[in-house]
Amino acid sequence: MPPPNRNLWYFILLASLISFQANAEVFIWTDDQGQAHFSDTPPDNAPYRGMPTPDLKNTPLLLPEQRSRPSPRSATTRKTNTSVAPTTRNPRCQNYEQRLERVQLQLRNGYREPRGNRLRHERRELKSKLWNDC
Repeated sequence: MPPPNRNLWYFILLASLISFQANAEVFIWTDDQGQAHFSDTPPDNAPYRGMPTPDLKNTPLLLPEQRSRPSPRSATTRKTNTSVAPTTRNPRCQNYEQRLERVQLQLRNGYREPRGNRLRHERRELKSKLWNDC
């Protein structure tokens, strides 16, 4: 049988000493000037009283409230949102969408780095124009 781990015994001793300190009694006394003092050791020359330690109760773990998933939209709602025909849209917006789709396709197909930075910059600008103008 291997010898017991010395560090484990040190840890157990340290944990027990800490738990004794956590359960220490608190003493309250008042000095000649009327100032209240709190200490873990009783005073030598003054009357004191012990402060009762509160009973620590196990409280249940509080978890954040679970957000409910939004209900899926019905098919009729989806149809009304997408019922705008592309021909009735602003031609400038159609141009932005086509250019944005072309840039997205180029980014998905792969690129070398200097070109990638330019494409990402162009994508940001096109999205901004779509958002602001359309």
